Amino acid sequence: MERHLQPDLPDVEVPERRKKRARAPYGLAAPALVWLFVLFVIPMIAMVSLSLQTGNSLEGFRQTFRFANYTDALSQNGDIILRSLRNAAIVTGVALLLAYPVAYWIAFYGGKFKNVFLFLLLLPFFISFVIRTVAWSFILSDNGIIFGTLKTLGVLPDSYRVLGTTFAVIAGIS
Repeated sequence: MERHLQPDLPDVEVPERRKKRARAPYGLAAPALVWLFVLFVIPMIAMVSLSLQTGNSLEGFRQTFRFANYTDALSQNGDIILRSLRNAAIVTGVALLLAYPVAYWIAFYGGKFKNVFLFLLLLPFFISFVIRTVAWSFILSDNGIIFGTLKTLGVLPDSYRVLGTTFAVIAGIS
């Protein structure tokens, strides 16, 4: 059954308390939005501004809005950019192939030890990235634990290298 308000009823005002509740989400999001603006938007604007300048370090730089800087960078470093994108795609694929089955197993077969398995999976992320990189470079160096031993045993030739190769970069990023 529908009820219609009579036109002669006075306008009902929204209480002040309800107005404050409606503004509360914006107030709660304000610190995060300020943080995002200061640490993301302003640096991005600065980087775009710097990329459109011309000059050198002796005479200084001035804003010329030279968009050809982008094509110059692509023509000079195109192979490096493509190699970086290829490595990023490979690392993403490897991460999906390795992480998805592990996450699936923990979610559906972890049982009462689900939290322990998740903690063990996340434990390496508590170690600094720099420490992990130095450890990998020590392990994979030409005279490191693995390849130095294999070279000494004569399994690998002395000219064999791993550091600086695509495999080492992908392994380090993963």
